[in-house]
Amino acid sequence: MNQVDGVYTSQDYNKVESYLQRHYPQMALFWAVGCDTGYRVSDILPLRVSDIKTGHISLIERKTGKQKDAHISNHTLTLALDFVAKNGLKMDDYVFCDFSRGGDQPVSRQYVWRIIKKAGQSVGLPRLHLGHIPRARHMHGESLQQLRHSMPHKQLLTTASSLQHLGMSREDWNAFLESLKA
Repeated sequence: MNQVDGVYTSQDYNKVESYLQRHYPQMALFWAVGCDTGYRVSDILPLRVSDIKTGHISLIERKTGKQKDAHISNHTLTLALDFVAKNGLKMDDYVFCDFSRGGDQPVSRQYVWRIIKKAGQSVGLPRLHLGHIPRARHMHGESLQQLRHSMPHKQLLTTASSLQHLGMSREDWNAFLESLKA
């Protein structure tokens, strides 16, 4: 199993976000939406301006077919509104549109993967993985119950069993769980 670098501190989260904001504003918004909602990449990419303009996102997951609802933070909403205004996007446009192809389709998952990997390498997290976008939600002080619902696992123990793949030690996991109880 490959080991990946995780985003387990606010400093790591902020480093990735600042790098993306400076070099790839669209992917900074993607990062923020992903961290706020915990949605999979395949659910974030087809979002339209009308889906996020209110600060509440409701969708049916492509993988599971389940209804999901999430609120985005004021910070993320501000990023979204600024991005929409700067790029002249209309309500029915994709938020994460591929401008190089006329903007009538979302960017590819591979593009997102390359940019997140590049950001990770630039800020000292060379094995940053797209799977850490939803897992970075704990930077925003979620409760254990909210964290459990944001991850695709039915039980928190399932997440704990894949700690090595997530780039976390058992001690890191225990410290994380303790911080949620406080």
